[in-house]
Amino acid sequence: MALHAGLTVLAAVNAVAPAKAQSEDYYAELFYQQGYGYCDARKLAKIYRTSDWQAKVIAGRKISFGNLNIVRKDWKKGVKFFRKHGFSCDQSSLSADERKFAYNDAETIARAWTGTKG
Repeated sequence: MALHAGLTVLAAVNAVAPAKAQSEDYYAELFYQQGYGYCDARKLAKIYRTSDWQAKVIAGRKISFGNLNIVRKDWKKGVKFFRKHGFSCDQSSLSADERKFAYNDAETIARAWTGTKG
């Protein structure tokens, strides 16, 4: 009888055990599979106070544990934050010093480092 009760408890614990940890790429893909995109990640990043990439991973983890409603609530907070502060998805969250270089500058820098001509 005690063995049966012990097995019942063990089965109950296993039934609520969290899902196996996955890679960050896996969680980011879950984020995208729910219809979210880069702009949504930027909004969540403001709420989670992290990078855009980590916001995708955090949201994906929440989704993997069945917490899609929490992600939706967080996203709505991000939308409000963007509206309140006048942000857009095209607007960089970088500081003025960090904005001195644009994306296209990376090609110029790479050519300078490698000695190739563009």
